[in-house]
Amino acid sequence: MSQDEIVKGYDRQIIKRLFLATKPYRMILFLSVFSLVAASVAEILLPVLIQQTVDQVFIGPQAANSPFDSSARLDILVKNSMLFLLLLLVMVVFNFIQNYFLNKTGQSVMMDLRLALYEKTMRQSMKFLQENPLGKIVTRLTNDLETINEFFSSVFGSLIKDFFLMVGITIALLLLDWRLGLLSIGGLPLVMLLLFFFRYWSRQAYRKLRQSVSRLNTFLAEHLAGMHIVQLFVKEDRTFAKFQQENKALLKANIGEMYVLATFRPVADLVSSLAIALTIWIGAGYYQEQWLSLGVLIAFISLVQKFFEPIMSISEKLNLMQSAMAGGERVFELLDTEEHSRNDGTLKPNKITGELRFESVTFAYKAQEPVLHELSFCLEAGKKTAIVGPSGSGKTSIAQVLCRMWEAQSGTISLDGTDIKSIELSHLRSLIQPIQQEVSLFGMSIRDNVLMGKQLSDKEVWTLLERAQAAEFVRRLAMGLDTVLSEGAFSLSGGQRQLLAFARIFAQDPPVIIMDEATSSIDSETENQIQTAMQELTKQRTSLVIAHRLSTIVDADLIIVLAAGRIVEMGSHSELMAKKASYYKLYQTQTHRSSE
Repeated sequence: MSQDEIVKGYDRQIIKRLFLATKPYRMILFLSVFSLVAASVAEILLPVLIQQTVDQVFIGPQAANSPFDSSARLDILVKNSMLFLLLLLVMVVFNFIQNYFLNKTGQSVMMDLRLALYEKTMRQSMKFLQENPLGKIVTRLTNDLETINEFFSSVFGSLIKDFFLMVGITIALLLLDWRLGLLSIGGLPLVMLLLFFFRYWSRQAYRKLRQSVSRLNTFLAEHLAGMHIVQLFVKEDRTFAKFQQENKALLKANIGEMYVLATFRPVADLVSSLAIALTIWIGAGYYQEQWLSLGVLIAFISLVQKFFEPIMSISEKLNLMQSAMAGGERVFELLDTEEHSRNDGTLKPNKITGELRFESVTFAYKAQEPVLHELSFCLEAGKKTAIVGPSGSGKTSIAQVLCRMWEAQSGTISLDGTDIKSIELSHLRSLIQPIQQEVSLFGMSIRDNVLMGKQLSDKEVWTLLERAQAAEFVRRLAMGLDTVLSEGAFSLSGGQRQLLAFARIFAQDPPVIIMDEATSSIDSETENQIQTAMQELTKQRTSLVIAHRLSTIVDADLIIVLAAGRIVEMGSHSELMAKKASYYKLYQTQTHRSSE
């Protein structure tokens, strides 16, 4: 669903699912609603109490046959004053309770949904992650969930309160005087008609606003990420002019939305004022005719003012409701997404020698566009196998299907004779682990980046770093193992990041490793360290090395040469060189380039 798509202002299914998400918090939600109703009742009773006080203390005793003396009037005044203070206290206490618990419910639901969304995202395949931009997923986990929080903390409570206020005030008006009550609420149909039209205008303005926000965010994301390109080509002025254009469009959309609200509010206020004026005018006539008391008239004026306040509140909550519906639909859309990975297996084999066998494996990222065609080969246990070939030949795709990041469309991949699809996915990935082209290091300490949750002593961590040839540069860092890396670890060289990736694999100690272009980012100063670490890493392990740099795999037990997703040659380095075919030409080309 696009960011600027607009769903219905009210969707029963989304509301139903939102309230299902409150199931663990039903008690506090019930307390919130109870407190809200209690505060609303107290708010309605205040004008009624004022009416009683005026009629009994200030008006009633003036009559000739009044049974009230000054002492009785004082008692009533004190009693009603105490009740007035009590009602105010009830309003304060219960408003606090309902605000606190509604916000707590919203935050709790948002936390649960965020956890569910994150878990769902973690279990998705690479196909899903590549089809859905990172910004879209992050928006689901942040902005869209915040709209759900606003629904509970602002919209839900306000709507419940507004409903009870309108019903309660209507009842109070009719009980005080049904004739004047019907006249006082006579302007309601007109206001509701205005509200209907306002809802339509508001939706159109909201759509334009979302579209403008989406375009501006897209522009910022693209140009901030590519700012070095803007500067290299001296396009700062042109980029700034374009940003000004998008910024003005957003300003126009914001003003358009405010214009709708600014139009509705004064008109609704006018209708409300006319209703109050009508109440005063007709009420004054009723008072002169002694059909009602002054206290009732005063209560009417106060209640009519309160009667139109919920309608104003509803108009202001329409955009929040609409935003919550859109956010809720996008959140549930992601939660309902079927994982692209095939059914998880259940086997957890312990004793693994590491033999991998591909049998007629065909794979495509997109249907009808296969990148691997009927591949069949065997990686012997404990041996080093290399796969080489030009860019686009399918080398990395082999690593992807081997780890089940993507699923092969046909054929079988087996580990020690067991189909990898029948092995529990998390267990399979603990047995087969890759060192990828671009090493991913996180914004945490070097120790945590190496261990990735595994519990080892610092002495053992240093041993791992020694084996990975990374201990020397880590010791030179001011904080050593406690050095917190920046995002992307760009303070480290490519070779240093690669060595830390080797140390990470040593810590996990899998029986099968995949080095996917593992030496593509090394610098010349760490070439020997990389080679030493690779030799140590591949000892007594089944290793699959995918590389363009043929100098790193001349010692491989088996070299597989790919072209357009098909195997064109297999053999050792000396065997393939003797054939003087595809591998020979690749090797000669690289050797020639290196000598220049």
